[in-house]
Amino acid sequence: MECPYCKAGMEQGFVKSTGYDLYWIKNGYEANMARRNVTEHGFFIADKGFINGTQTQAYYCNKCKIVIMKAGE
Repeated sequence: MECPYCKAGMEQGFVKSTGYDLYWIKNGYEANMARRNVTEHGFFIADKGFINGTQTQAYYCNKCKIVIMKAGE
């Protein structure tokens, strides 16, 4: 996917909630609750306050530092 702001290529991954944290992680890496896994292959968007664990496809632009995801998937 192309970033709508800078036109650079975006990395495909997904946004996931562990029931506690919300994070983005690259495709191809196991999504688990280990903080080390997240900080090596992604980053936290928010922590605390998320009750149910879930995930959805998302794209990340490293240049602009934005995450884009389609709602309702």
